[in-house]
Amino acid sequence: MKKKMLLLFLTTLILCTLPPANTSARTKEVSFTIIHTNDTHSHLEQMPRLITVINSIRAEHKNTLLLNAGDVFIGTLYFSQFKGLASIPFMNKLKYDAMTFGNHEFDLKSVTLADFIKRADFPFVSSNIDFSADQLLEPLFVRKITANPQPGKIYPAIIKKVDDELVGIFGLTTEETPLISQPNQDLIFEDALIMAKKTAAQLEHLGVNKIIALSHLGFEEDQKLAPIVKGIDIIVGGHSHTKLEEPTVIYNGKDPVLIVQTGENAAYVGELSVSFDENGMIKKWNGSLLDVQAKDSKGNYKYEEDAWAKKQLSEADQELVELLQETVGYSLIPLNGAREDVRREETNLGNLIADSILKKANEVVPTQIAFQNSGGIRASIPEGKVVMRDVMAALPFSNTLSIVDITGLQLKEILEHSVSQLNGNTGQFLQVSGIRFTFNPQLPTGKRVQSVRVNDGGHYELLNPSKIYTAAVNSYLAGGGEGYDIFKRKKVNENIIETPFLDYEMLADYLKEHSPVAPRTEGRIQEVFTNEEL
Repeated sequence: MKKKMLLLFLTTLILCTLPPANTSARTKEVSFTIIHTNDTHSHLEQMPRLITVINSIRAEHKNTLLLNAGDVFIGTLYFSQFKGLASIPFMNKLKYDAMTFGNHEFDLKSVTLADFIKRADFPFVSSNIDFSADQLLEPLFVRKITANPQPGKIYPAIIKKVDDELVGIFGLTTEETPLISQPNQDLIFEDALIMAKKTAAQLEHLGVNKIIALSHLGFEEDQKLAPIVKGIDIIVGGHSHTKLEEPTVIYNGKDPVLIVQTGENAAYVGELSVSFDENGMIKKWNGSLLDVQAKDSKGNYKYEEDAWAKKQLSEADQELVELLQETVGYSLIPLNGAREDVRREETNLGNLIADSILKKANEVVPTQIAFQNSGGIRASIPEGKVVMRDVMAALPFSNTLSIVDITGLQLKEILEHSVSQLNGNTGQFLQVSGIRFTFNPQLPTGKRVQSVRVNDGGHYELLNPSKIYTAAVNSYLAGGGEGYDIFKRKKVNENIIETPFLDYEMLADYLKEHSPVAPRTEGRIQEVFTNEEL
């Protein structure tokens, strides 16, 4: 019923200020340029030159739209300290036309996202999230497709007038957000394909025949969407961090659909120039990525730093200086947090983090095991003096410690999920403390874990499926993040102990107490190619 009511609102409550569609045949092409960013992940250090890049594109083209496909949140110390609000002045200065939500916009619940939205001087588009039961976000959601969007509000779609023509823009967010982020439970992430079809049809019904999907679904899903959703002309994508040097073209019947995406971390700005015929079909296009840090043959930066942005960044940096420069320890060796390693194998930094979690948990209650999802480890730590900047770069999400009782059988289930996808693209692979286990990657998913041994007073004992073990996890995993639904099951969830201890503070405290450190990989997680009995 809730979905039907939402669709009814989207279909019927259209602003009376919507301009009439221009249905007369045109004698000239309709052309404009889309400037796009995605998955910038709070990399504000790029902003001084990124602003120059965007301003240079605008100077070259008369008609432009500036769009963001989500995941402004999470990824650097700027987010850890300012919770997204440090990005707002830069985005407001750039005058974005619209942004959709990435999964990471929900990492710190609705309270942080609502504050971000209220401070924005631009609108947001979201067609497949039902905000109606969320007390903080529902007041910001306007159940209307409008040609007069207001800043700091969320719409299912908006209509922009470009070169005297109507251009529709609607937003899509991955349905996996409840699995990989921590949205409020009152939010409903609806089927993206169904809502894309319905929203595009509503825009066409309003006389709009140039439609942009602002998508945080990932490149693979965008490619599935393009040939089956009637009306979409362009997909400005995000989520998969795919660097598309030029548009990917997929045909929906005879109509080309262009898919663009810029990669990650504000390293590139996308530029897509398109020309439509009078029927709203794309006839010409030219798309590319502009390297924000590009240099000429002499090694000079191609784009100067914007003076205002440089000053703004300096002010943000000053607030971080004292915190970031605090020495927390010393490492005798490099600590490996490289994405391609932590997401598929044991690393020394993974071990150190898991050990710090286990130590802090034992100060609360006796605890045998600790897990750290590899997706939460975002940087390596160099050999030598370790400062808070290094720690917070490695653990930028500010997750808190949770403690839970699980059975041996549930522990094996958790480990099976950990090794179910070993392509390096997912963050569910666990770094561990207090256990040693082996797995055979050649076996079917769900049957890969071969042996599990749990530390019992210094001796590793074979897993007892019926025994109760106490495990320490971060709040992200405790909420079911990375697909660990087991922690959301009633019998598990009802006994979770939540604490205020932050992950980066636990690691910093551990380094202060144990430095100098020189953690090694020690066979906590081993690949085997023979079957063993549990």
